[in-house]
Amino acid sequence: MTKHKFCNLLVTANIFMSLLLTSGMSQAFDTSVLIAPKEAELAALEGLQRFLDVISDQKPEEFNFRSPGELKRAKVGTPFRVFVASPDGILQGDPKKSLLELIVPAPIWFFPVISDGESRTILNVEFLENKWKAAGLGDTHLVKPYASVLKKWPSSQGYKHVFVRNYETLSEFVILLHDGEAKVVPLPSAMMSWGLKQERMLELSEAIALLRDRLKQVYRQPKGILH
Repeated sequence: MTKHKFCNLLVTANIFMSLLLTSGMSQAFDTSVLIAPKEAELAALEGLQRFLDVISDQKPEEFNFRSPGELKRAKVGTPFRVFVASPDGILQGDPKKSLLELIVPAPIWFFPVISDGESRTILNVEFLENKWKAAGLGDTHLVKPYASVLKKWPSSQGYKHVFVRNYETLSEFVILLHDGEAKVVPLPSAMMSWGLKQERMLELSEAIALLRDRLKQVYRQPKGILH
């Protein structure tokens, strides 16, 4: 997997919020940052058809659409925000800090694109030029793994889902918040990057250790090489 395939657009330096966290418990996490602003939702609704029109003239199967009818029935689903795990924070931060204290929300929302009850691809909505804009379709590799997390640990049972990316290690994972506890569910990219053989839930401290070790490996490699 290359960085080009991993995402359409890298997160820029204009991360505009920080998390005020104490003790690493999920009670301290400001869950209001998990609610998409109305302007972002409007941008998604307005931008979806524009991108669907583009892919209808190309190869819709690359975005998991099997027929023109599925494209016509596509709509946006419940969005989730992209959080970024800072390499400096992971490598050089206070070892007593929780993983929740080492992530920051990026100005990007992912809107699953749903057709016939199934997520097909993802619409990226980003804060560009001082307003929310639909930036493109992609990140299709996330569709099934993220939907699986939502099914196993549904919002209807009180779970909160924090989607996190670390671009340097090409890894993605979900932090689950529930009843004052926080656990990490590695997605396939993180499992591959961190060398995990089996899918399992991790403690925050274990996820930090795995991510830190992988970052050290990446920075020891010649520039431009990432296995």
